[in-house]
Amino acid sequence: MKIISKSISKDKSGAFTLVAQDSEDIWHIYNLIAIGDIISSKTMRRIKRETSGGTVTSRKTMVLSISVTDVSVDLETSTIRLNGKTTSDSQYVKMGQFHTIVLELNRKFTIHKDIWDSVSLNRVKESSELTETAKNAVVVMHEGLSHICLVTQNLTLVKQKIERNIPKKRNLGISKREDALKDFFEMIFDGIKKNISIENVNWIIIASPGFLKNDFFEYIKGELTKPENKLISDNMGKIILAHCSSGYKQAINEVISDPEVSSKLSNTKAVSDTSVLDEFLRLLETDTDKAVYGFKMVEKAIELQALEKLLITDSKFRSLKLKERQDYVRLVDEAKKRGIQIFHFSSKHLSGERLDSLTGIAGVLRYPIPDLEEMCEEDENENENENEKQNENQNENQNENENQNQNQNQNQNQNQIYNDNDNQNDIQIDNDESYSDNDNYF
Repeated sequence: MKIISKSISKDKSGAFTLVAQDSEDIWHIYNLIAIGDIISSKTMRRIKRETSGGTVTSRKTMVLSISVTDVSVDLETSTIRLNGKTTSDSQYVKMGQFHTIVLELNRKFTIHKDIWDSVSLNRVKESSELTETAKNAVVVMHEGLSHICLVTQNLTLVKQKIERNIPKKRNLGISKREDALKDFFEMIFDGIKKNISIENVNWIIIASPGFLKNDFFEYIKGELTKPENKLISDNMGKIILAHCSSGYKQAINEVISDPEVSSKLSNTKAVSDTSVLDEFLRLLETDTDKAVYGFKMVEKAIELQALEKLLITDSKFRSLKLKERQDYVRLVDEAKKRGIQIFHFSSKHLSGERLDSLTGIAGVLRYPIPDLEEMCEEDENENENENEKQNENQNENQNENENQNQNQNQNQNQNQIYNDNDNQNDIQIDNDESYSDNDNYF
């Protein structure tokens, strides 16, 4: 991602002007934008004008700023769709009108936040420092089903799903089955050429159960004599054969975890994320006192200085609840201060999807703490008791205030009665004086 300009104040408010250069950047930007942020970008808007001949509609290109109310991403087209209200008047648009801005590759935009927290700033920094994203193609298959995927630092993109009915030998004979397999291999081969930029990927990993991957590899070698396949021929050294249990997308985790494959991909984020998640899941089965998940337990482990590795998905920072987002940022900041290893998982990566199914936050402990869950429950009970006491004190104060108000009202009423009585006495005296004056007159 390219940073065009940056303006951050001491109070952490400010703006970045950015340009997305690939689909990985689009994912980073999607995670940066929160509800309430102000986005400025060139956009198109339909304008209606009344003329003597009737209403004329035209489309105008302009720069608008909106306060974001909704955000969605389409990684297939590398676009982000932002809905919101305009923040200022312009020649054609009044402030407060709804508008949609679409961000796409190589389109400049400015994002303004009231507060740039450490997680957002770190995401901008890391994404701008990646000169070239590590990409690997992974093809998983079993008879009749294959997924062609592109695996980057933060994304697992399914480029094509291929299905073909493969008959059993006993049903239609060997020749029909071989023809069907050949058609299946041809579909996969065409899918790779269509969806994968061979010269721009580090590795092409082909995986399957049994010997299906070997049969497909032999098919590829047989196609290399054709002139249109020269690019594949020049990059055959990038192909790695590996084992997996199926042709479903989820099998990619097995492929990346394979020691032979991971040793070649050791410099990629996907491998390190998968490795630490596997470690956590293994501990969850074999040594449960060294594996924790959920906000409260991870927070307690940090407090006890027992956390060694923090695993968290980016979905936690996209929460629509401001306090919840702030709590996770505070947790990450505290972990960073204490020197804890932090692993940020993408919810668009298979490893991130698995972690999201376990609350989206987990940790590996330095040493086992058998009663950590009980400690969290005790803390929760103490907090509840404290809240109850605070509520009781508030109720007592409220009752005291009500009593004081009642007493004041009673005193005011009593004083009013006294004043009324005094006034009546004064009136009586005046009347008596008037009568005496009259008597004197007569």
